[in-house]
Amino acid sequence: MSPTDSPGLLLRAVRRLLALHADWGLETYPQTPGLTAFLAPRPQAPPPGRTPMPPRPAPPARKTAKAPAPGPQAPPPAESLGELQAELGDCRRCGLCSARGKIVFGEGDPQARLLVVGKCPGPDDDRTGRPFQGEAGELLTRMLAAIGLSRQEVYLTTAVKCWPGPEAGPKPDQLAACLPYLRRQLAAVSPQVICALGATTAQALLHSHTPLHALRGRFHDCQGLPLRATFAPDLLLKHQELKQGAWQDLKAIQARLGQTG
Repeated sequence: MSPTDSPGLLLRAVRRLLALHADWGLETYPQTPGLTAFLAPRPQAPPPGRTPMPPRPAPPARKTAKAPAPGPQAPPPAESLGELQAELGDCRRCGLCSARGKIVFGEGDPQARLLVVGKCPGPDDDRTGRPFQGEAGELLTRMLAAIGLSRQEVYLTTAVKCWPGPEAGPKPDQLAACLPYLRRQLAAVSPQVICALGATTAQALLHSHTPLHALRGRFHDCQGLPLRATFAPDLLLKHQELKQGAWQDLKAIQARLGQTG
């Protein structure tokens, strides 16, 4: 984009970049000297004939104690997925129940070595009651096949069990209502590896606000199980350039499963 491009085109490009960074979970930007100098307010010249007053020294900053970040929770007691789904029933624990089609509990091998968690169901999931349907689901199926796994060999679920609608992702209270059931699903399946798709999912399971780009690249402890965070399929459909990074994450999961198999 050249300096002669219209402000409207520049604004749209900036919005697309910010949306991509938000999908990554990037909330802050590094304060480089160049960025700091750019953002610093420019001093104003005093009116003619007046001597500028020297700036007053800033008062010393008060030290405030930081609240400790919550640590990982202990895994809940093991139970069967059937018992858990029966307890969930026709869930009315948050406002999503008023507009949903079907609850999307999860599906796959109840003793799977790999458990894949997405953020929330999509419209096709809401209609069928099955996770990872539609175009994003087809891409996930191909991603699993690339490391030698079928959908039937893994367990698929989502952090939020109802579709939150087309405009926005799940709200914090909706995520909080479903998260205990997700944790109990993890304990029931007890996989060898958890794959968390997207920043919201990984942050919820790890009790973290760390952006996705910083969570990727290594395994984390989640209820005593190794968790690997990567990009969600719907994001990969929008940004093909991220597929190489997702492939690196998949290969790491494949190697970890080979070590524990």
